[in-house]
Amino acid sequence: MDSPIADVKLGNINGLSSESSPFDSNSSDVFPNSSIACVVTRAQASKTSIGNDLPIANNSTHFNVLDPFSDLPVRQREDPSLKPWFQRVGLPPVAGVSFRIENDILKRLHTRSKFSSVQTTVAVPKSLRQIVLSYAHESDLSGHSGFRKTLSAVRDYFSWPEPTAYVSAISEEDGGEIGSLVATPPLASENGAVVIDQSLSASQVQDVKELLLEFRDILTSVPGCTNTICHEIRLTTDDVIRVKPYPLPFAAQDFVTQEVNDLLSLGVIEPSDSPYCFPIVVVKKKDGSMRLCIDFRKLNAITVFDAENIPRQEDLFNQLSHATIFSSCDLCKAYWQVPLHPDSSKYTAFQTPLGLMQWVRMPFGLVTAPTTFCRLMRLVIGQTPNLLSYFDDTLVFATSWQQHIAALRTLLTLLRRHGLHANPSKLSIGSSSVEFLGHMVSSGTLVPVQKKMDKILQLSVSVKKKEVRSLLGLVNYYRHFIADFASISAPLSDLLRKGTPEKVQWTPRCDQSLVEIKRLFSSPPILIIPDIQETFIVRSDTSDFGVGAVLLQDRDGTLMPCRYASRKLLPRECKYSAIEREALALVFAVTQFQRYLIFKHFVLQTDHKPLAYLRTGSPKNARLMRWALALQEFSFQVVHIPGSENVHADVLSRLC
Repeated sequence: MDSPIADVKLGNINGLSSESSPFDSNSSDVFPNSSIACVVTRAQASKTSIGNDLPIANNSTHFNVLDPFSDLPVRQREDPSLKPWFQRVGLPPVAGVSFRIENDILKRLHTRSKFSSVQTTVAVPKSLRQIVLSYAHESDLSGHSGFRKTLSAVRDYFSWPEPTAYVSAISEEDGGEIGSLVATPPLASENGAVVIDQSLSASQVQDVKELLLEFRDILTSVPGCTNTICHEIRLTTDDVIRVKPYPLPFAAQDFVTQEVNDLLSLGVIEPSDSPYCFPIVVVKKKDGSMRLCIDFRKLNAITVFDAENIPRQEDLFNQLSHATIFSSCDLCKAYWQVPLHPDSSKYTAFQTPLGLMQWVRMPFGLVTAPTTFCRLMRLVIGQTPNLLSYFDDTLVFATSWQQHIAALRTLLTLLRRHGLHANPSKLSIGSSSVEFLGHMVSSGTLVPVQKKMDKILQLSVSVKKKEVRSLLGLVNYYRHFIADFASISAPLSDLLRKGTPEKVQWTPRCDQSLVEIKRLFSSPPILIIPDIQETFIVRSDTSDFGVGAVLLQDRDGTLMPCRYASRKLLPRECKYSAIEREALALVFAVTQFQRYLIFKHFVLQTDHKPLAYLRTGSPKNARLMRWALALQEFSFQVVHIPGSENVHADVLSRLC
């Protein structure tokens, strides 16, 4: 049986170095003075994807891995993530945690009351954490230690802000493809894997690796802190709000204590003497883990509204009509990268088992936090070509590789300039399709993401209005993919009419509606992203129960739908004559797609020939005259087509 040591190769950032024992912590080959070590085991070298710069070595019973680094004190002081710890040197312990400098080295002291002992650990700067992780993660017997053993091994000797996230990332790597690092420099990510599309050529991959190495300081799971903006909470009243803490589940108390300690270590919260207080809520996530939240509802009720606009999703998608190469980037704990105004921190105080704390970074749950973050991203990205963002989701798009890598460099430069950090495990580079805002975007087309389609297919009969609203809320988001959505969903939306009972009367028509919705979403519908410079074609039609419209553009000789729109007819509209209903459908179509059609010439195709004379004739009907006047501001040509060709808009409310 091969020894787990025999196949270990160690190198530095400049390439592969000589074979050596991983236990030889004084070897210059293992610990070069210049950069982080790059170590590869035979098992990892056989993997195919590009991973992070994980140096791999075997556990030593004595963690002396930092001994060769005589510049450790300098590295500690130059590391921004350790700055909050230096600021607490000499201060009284908080939750049993204090800091001191011993032989010029920053150390963390944790008094464990359960054992009446003090644990002293070395504060590890960012540049050396991978080396510590490599030794903690490897096992002589099993190759890799699991999450708990790795975390325990780290905490026995070392500490740094939020070690749990680092260990979680390195543990997750073993379940995926870590990648071959033999004779190549480690990638920039300090934890988590950067996803590089497999279709990229060797030279393109090299471009990416060089770029990531250049910006490795901002690719980390530790949040940065921007100097561009700060979040300020303005209240409508001076009344102090203090909410009694909710009882914490016993099973969650250790989790809350650890979370508070991690938040203190990260410097995003601090001890407080504020008169305000809001309760903690522990929420169970889908994967079974827990999340710490603060109930800010009463604070939000007296917060002054922020009118900053949130980008329209439609506007963002329209920028992607010609894009063929995509990269996506999420900021690391995005809100925590925005400082809270010093005068606002007192408003965010919350009670914990370790005492009253308050936020010094912008927390989740504040009603004005989303608009503040949108303002930040507008200031960071602005109108930069080939970049767009929606909250912390940032997209790089281009039509050529040279354009794309340049745009990616621009994004990382802007993030660095504004003090922001990106999450390397959420960085995906060079793909031909990308998930963005619940859609898969690829070569000018939009398709709903499969996981949302699966949820729609799993919808079941609802018995309460709340359940019906939730059902319609899910499918409504994708209604622009379905030609006759308003008609098909009418039996369900009728259940929400004012005055109907809270316990709904589910009818066979409701069953029919739900079945039809599932059928339409069982095969992914496709829309093209409109090209604003090209001519639009609008088709409209009506039935006895509804009106519908579709916005089309020519793609390689084929008319493809950009968006669908439909609605039910009002009771009085059902009494209109045929030409009135057709004219109503036309006005509805132009109104729905007004942003695309105004100030442009477009073609209106209809299977109702009398409509061709609506603009040129003099209608005697007052209603038709009013609609004709409303259409005067639009420039369009009416073209009659046979009803058999008007299939896009003709499938209206036939099911009702």
